[in-house]
Amino acid sequence: MLPPCDNETCKRKAHALCLCCNKSFCVGHFQERQHLLSLKLYHLVDEINILSDQLLVLNIEINDKSQQKLDKCRDDANIVINKYDKEKCEELQQHYIKESDQYRQKIEETKTKMNELIHEQSATSDDIFCTINYQRY
Repeated sequence: MLPPCDNETCKRKAHALCLCCNKSFCVGHFQERQHLLSLKLYHLVDEINILSDQLLVLNIEINDKSQQKLDKCRDDANIVINKYDKEKCEELQQHYIKESDQYRQKIEETKTKMNELIHEQSATSDDIFCTINYQRY
């Protein structure tokens, strides 16, 4: 003998057992229950799709923000590097100017000394040698 339908308003006999809730239903109420479960499933799939879309948008936003932060970090680092490079180039240029000026001054001193020796016409080999060696150091 079949048990009655577990739907409270139904007087028919049950022909199917719902494995989800372990209740027995007549064919009509079992189909109705399946239809309701299908609707819930479709609704759940819609919510999952919405969440998936939101996650995709969120990932894009996170990637954009991360890229912006990296770009700013790179730009800030380039500013620091360029400033340092400019300072070092200026220091190097000043160093070369200073060295060049010192060499020019030694050359002028040597020329002056040589002109004096030529003018006096009393230059000896030692005078020339000492003048040249003195100016090298």
